[in-house]
Amino acid sequence: MKPLHTLGLLFLVSAPLLSRLPASPPPWFLAVDAAPTDDTLRTALRAVAKAQDLWAKDALWPETSKYPVPVALRVDDQTAYLIGHPKPPPGMKKASEAKGALKWTGHSLPPAATSVEVNGTPTAVVPLDMVAGHSEAEAVGLVAHEMFHALQAIRGFGAAENIMLLPEYPELDPRNNALGRVEGELLADALHLDGGVDSGVSADQPGSREWDGAINFLAVRKLRRQSLSSSLQEYERLVEAHEGVPQLIQMLAPPLIDLGTNPARTDLPFALRTLCEGGRGTNRRRFYTSGAALSLLLSRINPEWKRQHMKGRALEDLLAEAIKFDPATASAKAESLVKNPHFEQLLAEETAAAEAERKRRQARLEALKREAPRLLVLDLGGQAVQRYFDPMNVTQAGDGVTIHERFLQLQGDGWSLRVTGVPVIEETKAQRYTIPITELGAMTMGGVTIERPQPSQPLTHITDLKFTAPGIELIMKSALLDSTGDGKTTRLQIPLR
Repeated sequence: MKPLHTLGLLFLVSAPLLSRLPASPPPWFLAVDAAPTDDTLRTALRAVAKAQDLWAKDALWPETSKYPVPVALRVDDQTAYLIGHPKPPPGMKKASEAKGALKWTGHSLPPAATSVEVNGTPTAVVPLDMVAGHSEAEAVGLVAHEMFHALQAIRGFGAAENIMLLPEYPELDPRNNALGRVEGELLADALHLDGGVDSGVSADQPGSREWDGAINFLAVRKLRRQSLSSSLQEYERLVEAHEGVPQLIQMLAPPLIDLGTNPARTDLPFALRTLCEGGRGTNRRRFYTSGAALSLLLSRINPEWKRQHMKGRALEDLLAEAIKFDPATASAKAESLVKNPHFEQLLAEETAAAEAERKRRQARLEALKREAPRLLVLDLGGQAVQRYFDPMNVTQAGDGVTIHERFLQLQGDGWSLRVTGVPVIEETKAQRYTIPITELGAMTMGGVTIERPQPSQPLTHITDLKFTAPGIELIMKSALLDSTGDGKTTRLQIPLR
């Protein structure tokens, strides 16, 4: 089992038929609160058929027809439907309720839009609960987005960023965010997308709105990045390149099959003009938007950019090369763009927003600990841990504390933890994880059900422990258990000390 990097989800798959590939859920798909239905499955199946048809016609990207991508529709932790796979895993059967699909029971697919290898073949994964409540046009975009991530893995372009840098990103830095907002405004101006529709005309000459806008954008970006480490600068470049292009594919797919304009595209002008506003999405989501915008801008200035990008070139590097950007003149250009009352207003807004957000996050952190009937604390004691999480759904609560909002999986020597839909508080330097327990669940040792630890139970050596509760599964061969503290906290120390 070889852990690899994903962008929408860092995930360890236990089944030997699966290994992880880069991918991610489009952020705007997470907003709808709706459960999958039979209509959802039918919508998803139509979306897969239409996306794969576009793929076979090279309508979205050069030469996709040479690299067919199967799709897995994930229903729940047990059931999925596999479409278009050349070598499906053994034991799968034709699904009468899903024409053209194979029903897969007992899969180990991750619970997010992503791409994985299924039996050696890169496969797009689309959870049905992400399709629920959305139109067919939106579903086609989502499927195409994840198919493109599989293509990135097949062809070896779109290198993945170091997601472990996420906690280090200064997402509540007012100046970084204010300059990020200027970047978004400049991209919107360069594309003249105020009406939500671009002209589609190549503007590859100096003096054009696109060309001059690109110069302004790159100049301000260079100024903003002066406060970032080289590793964080590279993190930004890689997220933008690897996620921005699939986001563009997601926008382009629906109109090509007469399904109307994808909301992700009609919302692009607004998304650009509110980029980083209030510190929202500054460490990741923003680069979906800016990457899609850069892809559109490159399509106008340099029609050959797609083939160059497939060689691993970053979007901003391709843009700088196309317009012959001169870094030596960038500083003066950037200063002229930000020395004005508008930027001062943006900076003041972001300063106030950052302070309010810090207080909100601290209050939530305290509430999670205070309001839970029980707390389960894992103290990992400096041991090596494989850590997998959903980077689209983490909250930096300050002082090296992260709240995993949606998914976290930890795995070490002789133990594992998997949490879905329950917040987990991570103290990175201390390697400590706190889980608020709202339902007590079941605990066994050696296969025998035991009562939950009593508040006064001292440090005890335990073996063959399994704890399950809604959204939580913890398995340990050996640990030290202590519940002598505040009367509600059970602490497990790993390794033995």
